[in-house]
Amino acid sequence: MRRRRGGEQILEAVVTDLVEGNNCAHGMYVLDDILKTHTGSFGPGSFVWFLEGMEIEHGATRDNDVTFLFVANGRAGRAGP
Repeated sequence: MRRRRGGEQILEAVVTDLVEGNNCAHGMYVLDDILKTHTGSFGPGSFVWFLEGMEIEHGATRDNDVTFLFVANGRAGRAGP
């Protein structure tokens, strides 16, 4: 489940988004816990950028929610709840 708190987004534990050919470049700045991606895991203070059109995977870990700020260079169709 995905929740929002102010400008933050929270992916709850075990939530992984698989995005095939995402329609815009976007990034996630990790505020709390661990963001798991197809390239590795990133902790608080990490900024991870995904290029437009990439096949990507990102989400929470099995044990913890992840809280992050989301930025995009356009309309991110699957970014919201």
